[in-house]
Amino acid sequence: MRRAYSAAQLAAGRRLWDSPDVLPWAAWLQRELDAARARGESLPRRLTAAEQWLLWRQSVSAACENLPFLRPDTLIEPVQRALSLLEDYGLRASAEASTESAVLLRAQQHYRRRCEELAALGEHSWRACTPWLQPHARVWLAGFASVGPARRAWLAQAGARVLAPADEPQAGAIEVRAAQHPLAEAQAAAQWCAQALERSSQARLLVVVPGLSQQRHVWERAFARQLDYEGILAGTALTSQSTFAIEGGQPLPSFALVASALQLLSLAAGQAEFEQLSALLRSAYLPRAERAERLRIDRWLREHNIASAEPALLQALLAPMEQSLGAQAAAVLRALLAAAAELPAPPARLTPARWAQLFAQLLARAGWPGAALNSDELQVRRRFDELLGELASISPALGAADLPQACDWLAQLAAQVAFEPATDDVPVTLSSSLDDPIVRYDGVWVAGLTADAWPQAARPDALLPLPLQLAAGVLAASAQGQLRAALEQLAHWRGAAGQCVLSWPRTDADLPRDPSPLLADIASNGAPSDSAAASVFELQQWMREQAPGLIPWRDDSGPAWPPERALRGGIRLLELQSLCPFRGFVEPRLQAAPLPEPAPGIDPRLRGQIVHQALESFWRTLRDSDALRVRGLEGARDLMQACIAAAIDALVEPALAVRMPLLLRREQARTEVLLQQLIDWELSREPFVTEALEWQQPFALAGATLQLRLDRVDRLADGRLLVLDYKSGTAQKFDPLAPRPPQPQLPIYATVAGARTAAVAALYLGREGVKLRGVADRGDRLPDIVGLKAGASAWPTLLADWRSQIDTLLQEFLRGEAAVRPQPGACDHCHLQMLCRVDPAALAMEQEPDTDEPLPSVDEMAERIGSDV
Repeated sequence: MRRAYSAAQLAAGRRLWDSPDVLPWAAWLQRELDAARARGESLPRRLTAAEQWLLWRQSVSAACENLPFLRPDTLIEPVQRALSLLEDYGLRASAEASTESAVLLRAQQHYRRRCEELAALGEHSWRACTPWLQPHARVWLAGFASVGPARRAWLAQAGARVLAPADEPQAGAIEVRAAQHPLAEAQAAAQWCAQALERSSQARLLVVVPGLSQQRHVWERAFARQLDYEGILAGTALTSQSTFAIEGGQPLPSFALVASALQLLSLAAGQAEFEQLSALLRSAYLPRAERAERLRIDRWLREHNIASAEPALLQALLAPMEQSLGAQAAAVLRALLAAAAELPAPPARLTPARWAQLFAQLLARAGWPGAALNSDELQVRRRFDELLGELASISPALGAADLPQACDWLAQLAAQVAFEPATDDVPVTLSSSLDDPIVRYDGVWVAGLTADAWPQAARPDALLPLPLQLAAGVLAASAQGQLRAALEQLAHWRGAAGQCVLSWPRTDADLPRDPSPLLADIASNGAPSDSAAASVFELQQWMREQAPGLIPWRDDSGPAWPPERALRGGIRLLELQSLCPFRGFVEPRLQAAPLPEPAPGIDPRLRGQIVHQALESFWRTLRDSDALRVRGLEGARDLMQACIAAAIDALVEPALAVRMPLLLRREQARTEVLLQQLIDWELSREPFVTEALEWQQPFALAGATLQLRLDRVDRLADGRLLVLDYKSGTAQKFDPLAPRPPQPQLPIYATVAGARTAAVAALYLGREGVKLRGVADRGDRLPDIVGLKAGASAWPTLLADWRSQIDTLLQEFLRGEAAVRPQPGACDHCHLQMLCRVDPAALAMEQEPDTDEPLPSVDEMAERIGSDV
C-alpha cells in the first residue's frame, strides 16, 4: 500500500509528500491510546494481547461452568467475534433468547467485572476506547469488508472516510479458466504470472486462493518451480523471497524451530507424547554434536516399544540404555532430562513472568536453538522470544500457574500467532483474503471458485439469534447476503486490475466439482487468453534440453558379499531375497529397514519371545508326550503358568515391569489361553519325543554358512523327525512346490534337519486356535498337513528340490543380485517403493494373491504334489 501510494503521488507530479501510516485497525487503536497518554489524559492500563487472551479464557470457562459438553478453549475466538458483531451493528442480545446467547453475555459480564477489579482497559473493541480516540478527515479506512453501521456512523461523524467500491477505477478485462485439479490450477496461475513478468518486470500481480492454508504446499511448490527455479538449480531450499510471497503466515508452532522449543517444554511438564519426544530427538535445533547419539536413542526406544515420554519412565530406562548404547548416549538423554527436571514441578505455582524466565533458561540449558540460524530462522527465533515476553507481561493479578498450565498457556498463545518471515518487495503476492485488494495490480488471479466455495454458504454467528442477525443485515447470516458479498468481491477484483482471471478445479480430493454459477455469464463474455503472448522459462523443459544423451543401462547387481564376512540375519536374508532381490540387497547391506513404531501395550516381538521361551521351558521339563499325559490337564496347566511367569521375569526389563504390572498380568493370561490350546492339540497327537528345542544349527551352503535356530524338532514313533516353527497371527498359505518360495523357512528347516525329516510345519497360535501349514511324506503324519501322494519315495526328491532352491537364493544374495523383481503381492507392505521406483505398469500385470481365497484341501494338495513329483 505504501508503494502504491508513492506511485500515485509520482503520477500526480509530486516530488515531496507526507508518508502515510498504514496500520491495521487494532494497531491504530493502540496508537491513539498511546497518543492520549502522551497528551496527559488519564486512562486505565490497557491489557496486553496475552493478558486479554488469558482473561477471556477465564471468562469463557466461568460462563461454561455448568455446561460440561462445551469446550471453553475453543470458544474464546467465537465469543470475541460475536461481541464485535454486536458492537459493530449496534445490537443487543438477550440471555433469554438462547443458551448460546446466555453463555456469550455471561462471558462478557465476567470479563468486564475482572477488568474493573484490575483497573484495566481490557476491551478489544473500539467502543470501549472511544473516549480517547480522535478520528479525523485524514483517517481513511480501506479494504474493510465488515465495517458495521454503528462503527461506520461513528467514523463518519468524526470526519473519517471509509472507501467504497465507487472510488475504484474502471474495471479491466476478465477471463474464466478451468483446471483439472488444484495442482493444475496452481501451475496455470504460476505460468500466467511468469508470462506477465516476461512482458514487464515491473508488473505487480495478486493471486487469491480461498483455501490457501490447506493447499499451501501445492501453491508454494508450483510457484517455486515456475518463478524460483534458480534456487532449485543451485540446490538451496525453496524460498519465496525472490519473486513471490505468501500472505497470512502460518501458525508459529508449524515452524520446526518453535516446535522443538515447545516439545522441550512439554517433555519437562510430563505432557509429551512419544511422537513429540521422537521429533525432539531428531531435531536439528539441538546441539549438532549430540545428534548421532540422539538418533540412536530414538531407535533404541522404538525397538523397545517405549510408547511413552514420561520423564520418570525415561529416567528408569537410563541404566538399560547405557548397557545397550554406551555411556555417551545415556549421558545425552540424562542431560536432557536433567535440564527439564530443574523446572519446579506441581503443585508449585509461579507467576507467568517467572515461568517465562525459567522457560528461557531451560531452552538455553538444552542447547536450543542449536547451530547458526539462517535469516528466516532468526526471524522465527525473534518472534518466539517476543512470545515469551508476552507471556511475561501477564499480570500476576490474573493468577499463577503450575508447570503444565504454564506450558499450555504458551502453546495456545503460540498457536494464535500467524507468522511469516519478512520478504523484500516482490512482484507476486499469494493471499487467501477475499476482501478488497485496495491497491491496483497489473493482474489478479482468483482460484478455487467452485459452486460450494463461492458464493460462500450462509454462516450465521452460532452465539447470536439468527433473527437478530437477519434483521440487522449481517451479510454472512443469509444466502442473499453471501451472494451480495460475492458480487462486491467480484467488483473489487475487476476494479483492482487491468486483467482478472477467475479459475476453478474440475476435481478436488478425487471428488468432482462444479463451477460457481456466477462464472457462467463471465465465461460467455470473457476476453480470450493471451497466454501465448510471451515465452516463459520452463525449468523441466530446459533440464530435458540440457541433459546429455542417455544410454539405457540397467544395474541389477551390487558388490558381492565379502567371503571373510560372516552372514548375519539368519533365514531373514533368504526370505527377503525370495520376496524381491532388490529388498534382499538393500535391507541387510544398507540397513534400509523401517523404523519400528511404538504402540501402547506389550511389544509384539516381546510377545513372541515370551511364547518361545515358555514353550522351551515347558518341553525341557516334560521331554515327551507320555510325560504330558501323566501330568494331565491340570498338572500341565500349572507347569505352563510357571513357565510363562519365568519367561516374563527373564525377558521384561525391570524398569518396564514395575510400570506396567497390569499389562503383564493381562499378557500372562493371554499367553496361558494360547498355550492351553496348544496343550489340547498336543494331547490329540500320536506319541512323540521332543528331540531339540531352540536348536542352533549352522547351515553351510553355496560356500557360506547361515546361523539358524529351529524352534522345535520332535521324534515320531517310527524314528522320523517333525520340524515345528512357532508362529503368531493369521495363518499364511504354504505352497511346497512354489519355484521361488515366498516363505522359505520350512524348506530350509527341513533341509537342515536332514534325511530323517518326515514333515515340516508352521504352527500358528492365535485367537482361532491352533492352525498348521506344512507338508509331510504321507497324509497321516499330522492332522491338516498334506502328504505326498507317492508317499515316502517322493519325499527325497522334494527335499532335493528345496535344497536347490535355497542354494539358488543364497547364491543370488552372495553375488549381490538386486534386480527389482518382486513376487506378486510383495510390494503391498514394502517400504522401499520410493527407493526402488518399481514400475507400476509391471506390477499391474502381476496377479496379486487373494488372501481370502480358501486353502486347497488335503486331497487337492496331495494330488498336485503327487502329479508334479
